Amino acid sequence: MKLLPHHRLSVLFNHPKKRFIPFILCGDPTSKYTLQAMHSLVDSGADAIEIGIPFTDPIADGAVLTRAHTRSCAQGVTITQVFETVHRFRRTNQKTPLVLMGYYNPCFQFGFSAFCHKAAKHGVDGLILVDCPNDGKERVAIEKLCAANQIAFIPLVSLNSSISTIKTRCLGGSGYCYLVAVDGVTGSSAINIKNINSTFKRIKKHASLPIAIGFGINSLDRAKQLYRFADTIIIGTHLASLQESSKGNMALSLNKIKTFCSQINQIF
Repeated sequence: MKLLPHHRLSVLFNHPKKRFIPFILCGDPTSKYTLQAMHSLVDSGADAIEIGIPFTDPIADGAVLTRAHTRSCAQGVTITQVFETVHRFRRTNQKTPLVLMGYYNPCFQFGFSAFCHKAAKHGVDGLILVDCPNDGKERVAIEKLCAANQIAFIPLVSLNSSISTIKTRCLGGSGYCYLVAVDGVTGSSAINIKNINSTFKRIKKHASLPIAIGFGINSLDRAKQLYRFADTIIIGTHLASLQESSKGNMALSLNKIKTFCSQINQIF
């Protein structure tokens, strides 16, 4: 699906500049914190923001983000409240692209047609479904619903994806291609830069979407390693760790993530 020229993600990737996209889970520890964190991330240089939808069974997430999901679910944060947080952010920021990232089941329960309609209405620009069926009518139906609402359906590609899979997913997707940099869950510490670079080049050869690399980028040094060839890097677990280590002190947590993101942007 081709995004319109004025779409926020089209505008973002219209220039050949390396990008930084942070991920935060909505409602961890509160929706009020999430909203403040989104503004802090933009102030410290975020080019776009991925917002996690809380779920009780986040099978692709490691221990840190799983605890974040648990805290958010304990607060009773729902998809409706995620939309409300986006809506409140859009009152003062119409520029920064916002991408929702979550699991298939909550969106299925909400109803994909209603989900895409409300997402577009509240100012969401893209959607990532971690466990979306890879092929078949379900995926095609979601791609069409996203296209009808000008929401980028962002494909996930792994280090082991075949060329055929890369072509199929990127052909039906839009916005950017998300390269999962580890053979494991979010926050995994062991990554292979050589293997990531090789996969990155393979995707570049067979797909035209910008490529964002995420999972396993847990330090400035790792960001520097990927900076050499990545179009965009995504960092989530480390930001959740900074929030968690602040033990409920919102001001301290916001200061930590702002400092870290500013350091990331000095690399870029």
